[in-house]
Amino acid sequence: MSQPLPHTLQKSGLSASRLFLSILYQTLRLRYWTDRKNVLRWGAVVLAVSIPLSTTGAGLAAAFVLILFCFRGDFQKLRWHWRTPAVVASALLLALFPLGALWSDASLATMLDHLARYIKMLMIPALVLVLARGDWPGRILLAFAAGVGVLFAMSALHLVWPTAGFWWQPGMPPGVPFKNDLLINMSGGLVAHMLALKAYAIWASERRRALVFVALAAAIVVWSLFVVTSRTGALVIVMLVGLFFVQLMGWRGVIVGGLASAVLAGTLFVASPKIRSEFTVILPEVTSTQESGSSTSSGKRVVYWTLGLRFLAERPILGHGTGSILSLYDEAITGRGYAFGPTDDPHSQFLALAIPFGGLGLLALLAFWGLHLYAVWGTGFYHRVGQAVIAQNALSGLFNSYLFTFDTGWMYVLLISACIAAIWNEQRRSQAALTPAQSRP
Repeated sequence: MSQPLPHTLQKSGLSASRLFLSILYQTLRLRYWTDRKNVLRWGAVVLAVSIPLSTTGAGLAAAFVLILFCFRGDFQKLRWHWRTPAVVASALLLALFPLGALWSDASLATMLDHLARYIKMLMIPALVLVLARGDWPGRILLAFAAGVGVLFAMSALHLVWPTAGFWWQPGMPPGVPFKNDLLINMSGGLVAHMLALKAYAIWASERRRALVFVALAAAIVVWSLFVVTSRTGALVIVMLVGLFFVQLMGWRGVIVGGLASAVLAGTLFVASPKIRSEFTVILPEVTSTQESGSSTSSGKRVVYWTLGLRFLAERPILGHGTGSILSLYDEAITGRGYAFGPTDDPHSQFLALAIPFGGLGLLALLAFWGLHLYAVWGTGFYHRVGQAVIAQNALSGLFNSYLFTFDTGWMYVLLISACIAAIWNEQRRSQAALTPAQSRP
């Protein structure tokens, strides 16, 4: 009766081994197929196209890239590059959240929700590794520009035909088919800056193509400043114009860039009634909110900023802890006669990290941008695009929490990753080219 048992175990063990080897074989096959077809990189390209157009599409593409990156085991490569700015910057920022949980009174669900809004920053070092080969960074920028081009074409159609039945977000302002005018300005400003840099780079050799780029950049800027306009978007575009001259002329361009930005701002204020109304309404909105508690765009921001600075003053070093923003505003606003409620977004990237983490959060945010700026410091095309991405994010961070929000947060993640990857790739190529020459007697 004891004889069949070893045979059964042997058969079971053989079946398990075959199953394991089959799974391993199929996994290796799938990895080889994804490598050969560049599936992961094409997923990043789809993400770049989707960001200006579809939150759902961008979310699915981002999830696909993350899942495939982890499945392939590429995260193991991060240990080889753990000292690079892309890794250190993300690690410093995200380390605040488990640290801030030590002195937070928020629930675990609230703390996790707070962390979830910044977890996309982990994708920066991952995307750098994915894209640092061939011309994939250039394809990412091209795909993003194509998505923005479709967005502007749809914006023009919506301006002409805002009541068409095929718009899936009815009732939007003319020229804003979906999402908001700010995203149009922010994405358009970056694409216009890229086009201007590219036109400058090829001006001597390809004059006609350069003129096409200049015309497209000018059309984007005019549309963003005169047709579909937001206050923050206008400020960012004016800043990018000044930055363009600084990048081309070095420190001598600070004066020229400052004058160019000042002239553009003054011209806009005089020539654009929309711009003028956007800025002249700020003081009346703030006064109305202070006197009657009414819900106005500028008034709410001033209330949130004032309260946020008060929260920071209460705990200036370590802040109130992870996930504490909503409860603080709830206690400060509820029952005070305001026509708007509490928020978990103080409409400032600086306050969004200073309230829960104090001065430590501000230092981590500045280190985050600073390390990325260090990574893209230089005079090449990708260096300058990366500098524009960081400058845009830092300036707009005064008025909104753009690392916190989905579209603008992923825009920063993808574009800065592509620029760092391109620079890293260029450095590897130059080192490989120098090595044989250095080895010669």
